[in-house]
Amino acid sequence: MTHPTPALERLAAAFADAFTEGDVDALTSLLDPGAVIWHNHDRSSQSVAEWLGLATHVRAVMRIRYDDIRRHYFQDGWVQQSVVRSTSLDGAELGAVEAVFVALVRDARIVRLDEYLDSAQIPIPLPADGPSEGGS
Repeated sequence: MTHPTPALERLAAAFADAFTEGDVDALTSLLDPGAVIWHNHDRSSQSVAEWLGLATHVRAVMRIRYDDIRRHYFQDGWVQQSVVRSTSLDGAELGAVEAVFVALVRDARIVRLDEYLDSAQIPIPLPADGPSEGGS
């Protein structure tokens, strides 16, 4: 395991905070405009704009938080293992999903996210109408 640089640690923490807070402006600043976000549950890739739309949808119907965060850093990014807990807007617990994502970084911005989770654990239906590309 590589010892993380302070800048990489800050980027990882800022990304997690921006996602859980639903801060689209912060997420936009942390992601390279050409970044690709891939998910195992549908084996598809999304552009930053498409992924931000999904993140906005999630934020509109629930609140999430990361628990039991474990990050493992490598030269150009990190792997985050965590439990993603969700609550409804009125505070009712919706569920928890064990998740892993791999973030690749270039020039202090995330250029690729690969997300792994069990879609059967997701407490809300994800929009099926967004365009996606075949995964790689």
